[in-house]
Amino acid sequence: FELLRGETLAHRLARGPVSSREALRTALAVARALVHAHASGVLHRDLKPSNVFLTADGGVKVLDFGLAHVFGAGGPPRSGTPGYMAPEQRRGDPEDARTDVYAVGVLLAEMARGPAPQPDVAAILAGAPGPLGALARRCTGDDPADRPPDAAALADEINAARPSAT
Repeated sequence: FELLRGETLAHRLARGPVSSREALRTALAVARALVHAHASGVLHRDLKPSNVFLTADGGVKVLDFGLAHVFGAGGPPRSGTPGYMAPEQRRGDPEDARTDVYAVGVLLAEMARGPAPQPDVAAILAGAPGPLGALARRCTGDDPADRPPDAAALADEINAARPSAT
């Protein structure tokens, strides 16, 4: 096991929202990790602040692939963490890369607004301001077709939002 020094995003968010720059940097690192996982045919299916680790040297690690499954092979139906699960995941419908994109959108909104005691996507999104909020809302569309199609497209959108974020 790798020894990590730092804290989870959940611990960081307990102190309040992060800057737009830090939120976009963290989301970009998560998206890049998902690009790698998705290229190997693996969905994470349980992205949440406690599964994102912020290392002391400024790195970002995605943890706990315990609910992951290989594309097309299925996984435990309707499993994940409520509040971070995409609508299709909650229904037990087929999942793809956009399922993980949805969770990144919730993470973005939480980083902009701060965590909610019980993850309530509508409330979190309502409080997410500016470019971060707009990107979070795009990632969390009820219809997967309204979201970025995969983690690579999401990374491109995050990069596009970075210069305008403060």
